[in-house]
Amino acid sequence: MKKDQDRRILILGAGPQQLKLIARARARGAFVVVLDRDKNAPGAPLASRHVECDMLDIPRATAAAKEYNVDSIATGGSDQVMVTVAAVAAACGLPCHLSQAAARRATNKIAMTEAFLREGVPVGGRVFVGEHFDEKALEPLREPLVVKPADAQGQIGTSLVARRADVTPAVELALRHSRSKTAAVEEFLTGPEIAAGAWLDRGRLHLLAVTDRVTYNPPPALGISLQHIFPGRTPAGDYEEIASILTRVAAAFGVTDGPLHAQMIRSQDGLRVLEVGCRYGGANEVDLYRQVLGVDLLDCVLDLAFNHPEPFSFDLRRDAFQRHGLITLVVAQEGVLARHGGWEPLLRKGLITDGGWYRKDGFRQRRITDAYGRIGWYLVTGRSREEILQKAAEAYRLLRVSDETGQNLVFWPESRYLNE
Repeated sequence: MKKDQDRRILILGAGPQQLKLIARARARGAFVVVLDRDKNAPGAPLASRHVECDMLDIPRATAAAKEYNVDSIATGGSDQVMVTVAAVAAACGLPCHLSQAAARRATNKIAMTEAFLREGVPVGGRVFVGEHFDEKALEPLREPLVVKPADAQGQIGTSLVARRADVTPAVELALRHSRSKTAAVEEFLTGPEIAAGAWLDRGRLHLLAVTDRVTYNPPPALGISLQHIFPGRTPAGDYEEIASILTRVAAAFGVTDGPLHAQMIRSQDGLRVLEVGCRYGGANEVDLYRQVLGVDLLDCVLDLAFNHPEPFSFDLRRDAFQRHGLITLVVAQEGVLARHGGWEPLLRKGLITDGGWYRKDGFRQRRITDAYGRIGWYLVTGRSREEILQKAAEAYRLLRVSDETGQNLVFWPESRYLNE
């Protein structure tokens, strides 16, 4: 077995979601090649080599893997990139917990829905349409409707539609963001949202966390994650049902190892799955898990990529968590983010445990329509739900990102736009 310092790993993405994965791989002594089209990606300076390339460009990613003679491949926090991971691994004979077929089922909503229905995974009503669709296809669905690309992530191209007459422009928006030029039209489900994280170890599912998922929904956009609160309000008695659903998800995808991250909603008809990815969460959940569970998914992901996974033990159904925790994502008004405030004052006050900005000084912030519009994050821990909510609110009140006139652009959304 190779030692970590003899490893050469290709990590797809050098953005905020992969930053700590890159740093951890380097800390373990590996030669790290990152692939990201952004020459200024924050993870690029941490890597041994940076290849400027779109993460979804499979031929170029494969060429980079061969050029640098890598023996491992990984990514984190991104659904669609898993297709590239699986394809490069297959082409180069690298270890990978996902087959190409499994990666497609986990990232394409058509293939995903077919697999879910076969395995009895509970989902809401959903149909798929193309550019010239017949509105009669939507007749089985109850209004209002959600329209989204069949193969995208981060709520990009997603709209809430109250009237059937408004479906066509929403479909056109979704198609612009779909590589397969297909849109999913779904029934809008109401109820408390949760995020569930799990780890698969040789076919056995370990439930890691169930958090309350607070979302920001500025019309017509929908489902932009704003907070993850652990433990959530979900009764511990429901954990078995959630784990059972995730086990069926794994069977539907055809995966036996690695992370699962699911968004669910408790609707009037019971638990329903909204989205699932074969990756850790893109809202810094790895930091939350490390602080509140003592579980380090970064090492788990690298061990899996290096083909020597360690036995996994933690399971929320059986094991006690260490403390309460909360991830908050930061949003800002339109304008130039001329100056970002520092995190040190909040750390000194003991309000936050960790945090970071997704953007740099000078970035022009647009109106928020999807998860990519968020500008930063921070983590709060404490002894109770009340304590972490109070600390998170105080930290948000003190955050400053100023425009060129000195006005603070950070804002907390109006309650009418939140699903709390």
